[in-house]
Amino acid sequence: MRNNRFALFFMSVAFALAFLVPVHPLYSAEKDGGDIVYEDTGKKPPVVFSHQKHKEAKNKCEDCHDKIFQKKKGAADADGKLDMDAMKEGKYCGACHDDEKAFTVKKNCKKCHVAP
Repeated sequence: MRNNRFALFFMSVAFALAFLVPVHPLYSAEKDGGDIVYEDTGKKPPVVFSHQKHKEAKNKCEDCHDKIFQKKKGAADADGKLDMDAMKEGKYCGACHDDEKAFTVKKNCKKCHVAP
């Protein structure tokens, strides 16, 4: 009887680790982050933010999270102020895309606004 309880407990823990942890949002965000697509870009094509490209450029998660962006879907533009004017002032993406750390957001539209 005691062995059955141990086996049931062990199987429950194994199930949780095998199936629940990998699909948890923070787990997947830590793993690769995926792409984020910003559709609300006026007349310009959408912006596709690639976590992979930023990782390849040797950026770390902590460089942006949680100083500039929160790790929560929709949080980047929750205040409705994520726009080119704010970026040109060094906010949001403009904190790094300032022509020193990375290419500037000024007059480089096609680097971020990518037609589908």
